[in-house]
Amino acid sequence: MNRSSSLIDSNRWRQACNFLGCSFELAEWLLDNPQLSTQDNLRPMDRFMVTGHQLAECMGRSEREDLELHFLLTVHLRLVDWVKHRRPEYWLLKQHLQISLAMLNRYSQRRGGFKGYYDCCVEAEWYIKQCIN
Repeated sequence: MNRSSSLIDSNRWRQACNFLGCSFELAEWLLDNPQLSTQDNLRPMDRFMVTGHQLAECMGRSEREDLELHFLLTVHLRLVDWVKHRRPEYWLLKQHLQISLAMLNRYSQRRGGFKGYYDCCVEAEWYIKQCIN
């Protein structure tokens, strides 16, 4: 993640994608294995969202809008699935849902709507309303 951040800072998007792809896969793996400790203080969902959104951004900057949307939706759908199956804890993820929805809105404004956009928004808004403030 540190190496990809350096590459992003120097606008080397394609090279950053290589590092972020690996980071994203590891972040997804850590979601299912939270008992494994990491040396930084990022929670597994935070790491997953940061790497996924950075990877989507790099894909978009590398003119791969199809993959940009793919990673935005992968993050969003995994988050919604996480919320669905962990209802007692889902109020902790309100901000994550808001960020994910904002990223999808940003994509839609820049690139146009996509199939399923409305459904993503409705579902996310419903869960956001259910979250305890």
